[in-house]
Amino acid sequence: MKKIFGILFIFVLGISFISAIDFDTNSVSCSVLELGKSQVIGYEIPSQVPYKNEIFNLYISEEIFGSIIIKKGILTDFSCEINNNQTYDVYIKNYEVFARFTGEGDIVEILNTAIANKDIEIKGKGMGKKLKWFFSRIGLKWFG
Repeated sequence: MKKIFGILFIFVLGISFISAIDFDTNSVSCSVLELGKSQVIGYEIPSQVPYKNEIFNLYISEEIFGSIIIKKGILTDFSCEINNNQTYDVYIKNYEVFARFTGEGDIVEILNTAIANKDIEIKGKGMGKKLKWFFSRIGLKWFG
């Protein structure tokens, strides 16, 4: 179960695009990410993960990074622009946070540490989404 949560959050946070991040210059080329999006469009979220119809806006170092759209449990789009109909905002403190996921270690533990240190913050839009994220955090801690 913890691998399922790990897979979801790695994907949601854009770790699948890790090769486009230049850790030396702390930059991400969104145009490079958009060119590679055909590799992830159609990715099916595992059935045990409770995020089936969501729009995640991503912010890195307080700058707009882009958005990910999941419909019926399938990743349908990635864009370099924010989506005004987002269900969650994901704030990533800086580019170095991604580097932690590329090394050795338990992904769920790394994610829990990043969330506890406020290196990653996920904020639901509306009470229902906030509750969903609250229970997801409990699940991550339980299985982590």
